[in-house]
Amino acid sequence: MIKPKAPELKQEPSAVPPDHSNLIAGARILLAEDHDINRVLVTTMLERCGQAVEIAEDGQQAVAAVMGAKASATPFDLVLMDIQMPECDGYTATETLRSLGISADELPIVALTANAFEDDVRAAKDAGMQGHLAKPLEFAALVETLQRWLPTADVEAPTAP
Repeated sequence: MIKPKAPELKQEPSAVPPDHSNLIAGARILLAEDHDINRVLVTTMLERCGQAVEIAEDGQQAVAAVMGAKASATPFDLVLMDIQMPECDGYTATETLRSLGISADELPIVALTANAFEDDVRAAKDAGMQGHLAKPLEFAALVETLQRWLPTADVEAPTAP
């Protein structure tokens, strides 16, 4: 007699939130996202990490915001760029920024999309983006991305008395 296979147990997400204490508060982040609920969720996560968030609802607004911030000497530190937006998608917005002289060293751009296949990640990089975050966005993945692309501080571990 063949035993039925035991159902696979899903691993529960860690109850311990990711440590974001080494992030320097107040980095200027542009969130280019056309969906209301996603804007609220991502903004809340970024603010929880102590970051300053500005919103663009499509790629054209994102390009205008980045160029305006640079012109006013208050550049963004990072852009989280949705891929599928009306008027101008994230790929086109990123390619436009890169063609206007905004280099990856000057401004990292990270794709924010539900499309997380290898081809999608490659398309984001080919458009001039430095990273890729999958939706639905998980707080730990966002923290990891912020730690990679934003300045961080050395945080000393508490010493025993």
